[in-house]
Amino acid sequence: MTTLQFVGDVPLWLGLVAAAIVCFLSWRYYSRESFHLPGRLKWLLPMMRSLAFLLGIMVLTGPVLHHRTTIGELGKVKIYLDASRSMTMHDRHMTTGRKLLIAEQLGWISAGRIDATLLHLADNLASARGQLVDAISENTRQLAGSRPEDSKPPEAVSPDTLAAVLLQARSKFAGQLKALQP
Repeated sequence: MTTLQFVGDVPLWLGLVAAAIVCFLSWRYYSRESFHLPGRLKWLLPMMRSLAFLLGIMVLTGPVLHHRTTIGELGKVKIYLDASRSMTMHDRHMTTGRKLLIAEQLGWISAGRIDATLLHLADNLASARGQLVDAISENTRQLAGSRPEDSKPPEAVSPDTLAAVLLQARSKFAGQLKALQP
């Protein structure tokens, strides 16, 4: 497909108007000078000079022939939207609060719109739970290491150890709990 485009400094309409005016004036001027010439030349020479002015002005409009060909087959772009449950906010691997904090850090949500106090408290409680599990497993390993080979493994952890770990976690988060109470 071939198209003619005008990409010059002068718009096409202004170039045509200016060219028509200049052509008329130049034809009129040169026809007076060529009045004494024989019949054909009397019209032909002023017309050729006017055509030269027309082409000179039309160059300012910047005519460009644009030729486009298609070789081969056009590619097709297919867009698929994943609406499965794995792409929703209900992803099991990360909590919604964590996702919202990440979105806030990336700038997708304006800063200060999410109250992260409860999320930080939940992180601290999870950390305390991990410490409790570690303490219980350490206590179990110690008890298993001191038992004779033919005895059964202990069924429970001593209440004193469990109470000590819980009191330590409670004292660690007492200030945060008081801040959340009305």
